[in-house]
Amino acid sequence: MDFRPIAFMTGLLLSGLALAMAPPAVADLMNDHENWLVFIAAMGMTLFIGVGLAVSCWQGSAFRISLRETFVLTSFSWAALAAFGALPFVFSDLQLSYTDAYFEAMSGLTTTGSTVISGLDFAAPGLLLWRAILQWIGGIGIIVTAIAVMPALGVGGMQLFRAEALEQNEKVLKKVFGLQLKKMRLMRGYTQTKVAKAINVTFQQIQKYEKGKNAVSVHNELKLAEFLNCDRNYFI
Repeated sequence: MDFRPIAFMTGLLLSGLALAMAPPAVADLMNDHENWLVFIAAMGMTLFIGVGLAVSCWQGSAFRISLRETFVLTSFSWAALAAFGALPFVFSDLQLSYTDAYFEAMSGLTTTGSTVISGLDFAAPGLLLWRAILQWIGGIGIIVTAIAVMPALGVGGMQLFRAEALEQNEKVLKKVFGLQLKKMRLMRGYTQTKVAKAINVTFQQIQKYEKGKNAVSVHNELKLAEFLNCDRNYFI
């Protein structure tokens, strides 16, 4: 497994999180609350780590992310965003432990609404805005990332579907694989018989693959990718 794409994407997400700390800092500064320094410090730390990860792990046009790496990215990014999203709570005058601050940040990112902060009505405006921003990031922000950022980096919609969906729609997956297989076969100018001989199956099996009737094994999927001279991720 190549961890560079995971670290790169996590770095981008952390950089975005750092920039999201600017509005709470401005809100506290306009209200003459000293917590604006808290957000500046947290923003600096988060931006430093985020940019460092993104720059050091950038692979240029060779950037690819596999299905397995997408699963790891999905889990790791949630943990990382919560870890750095907790910093303003830790540095503030709320006197929260890091455990409580992490819970507060994760609660916002998962939009559950739970809180360990007492007296929210009297909290600094920047902290209240930060809680709202975390909930926004956990909701619409993730959708924006999925639609605008990840496809541009070669992460296909089917990979996101398979990583986030509670139940995989096997019919859809087989259909998508079949369409991609047929498209690549025609692009290479191969017949079904030629492809079947290359991976040691019958041409009827290739027909079933292309029609989405049969699921392809990992072994045959790898052999198809090798014979058709394409990345395995092309099929999903």
